[in-house]
Amino acid sequence: MHPVPRLAQQLVTEWAEDLAPVLGRSVEEIQQKGLGAADFPSNGSLHIKLMDGSFVQFEHAFHVVNAQKFAIAVFTEHCGYHVFPFHEAEVSRIQREVLFVQAF
Repeated sequence: MHPVPRLAQQLVTEWAEDLAPVLGRSVEEIQQKGLGAADFPSNGSLHIKLMDGSFVQFEHAFHVVNAQKFAIAVFTEHCGYHVFPFHEAEVSRIQREVLFVQAF
């Protein structure tokens, strides 16, 4: 994982209550230990389309929505943790099926 350490810890702390049911761990454990490699899925890409048509896509990532914060938090294994507005957002998990690869 290569997020900015201070910001990563801040987001884990702020979102620990939302993360606990997703990860199946207590809030306290998440706040103390943070996230580990086993927390990040490897089944497809997480794609988020925002209200203006902008989008982001991450591998090895999951999201948490908090309506009270009006936000979607995204936690990635290698590219840090991020928060996006959830107004008119669309979140998808995209499965990739390789149909052809040219062999050299």
